[in-house]
Amino acid sequence: MNPYLDIQKNPHIQVKVDGKESFVIDCFIDTGFTGGIILPIKYKNYFQDKPNFMQRFILADGSLMPVGLYKIRVGYKNINKVVSGFFTKSKEALIGIEFLTGLRFILDLKKFTVSLD
Repeated sequence: MNPYLDIQKNPHIQVKVDGKESFVIDCFIDTGFTGGIILPIKYKNYFQDKPNFMQRFILADGSLMPVGLYKIRVGYKNINKVVSGFFTKSKEALIGIEFLTGLRFILDLKKFTVSLD
């Protein structure tokens, strides 16, 4: 499926995620997120028990949050990348700049189109 805009004009993309089992998930494209992917906690059992490493993220309120990061293989069309990812209690998945780097992402809010290649 190609990238699309939801009813609030937010860009989304469906990606294939490889873990113990593969699955397809709809992700909000978040250019303010410098990491690779954020997945809902319900997908954690698809991955190894322990994170590959720990990192602290600065939240919007300026506080620091330590997070266990996993190396996660993410695919879209013929693009496959291993990116850093973590899990949250949110029901939404996010894809960030680490995945988008090297790709052309166009968000046209005049014509209400989005593309990624």
